[in-house]
Amino acid sequence: MLQIHKNTGKLRIGTYTGDLQHGTVYSGGSSDLISDLLDVRGKDILYVGDHIFGDILKSKKRQGWKTFLVVPDLIKELQVWEERRSEGLVFIYY
Repeated sequence: MLQIHKNTGKLRIGTYTGDLQHGTVYSGGSSDLISDLLDVRGKDILYVGDHIFGDILKSKKRQGWKTFLVVPDLIKELQVWEERRSEGLVFIYY
């Protein structure tokens, strides 16, 4: 895994292979590595991601993690829906 410098958001040079350090931000790795480093399994982890396959489905299927999907575009879609609804337009979904 790579460590992230918290003040700049930039990656630190080199791969970090030691124990996890409290308050440190990391990038990379794998679900197997995270489970091993944290010594937790399955439902003990809530994974938050924004990619339906790579983040959510894969981690749930492979590790049994609880997952939370972030959908940034949904806010705009809901705003448009509210505007159209207030204008009296009807949506039909199939």
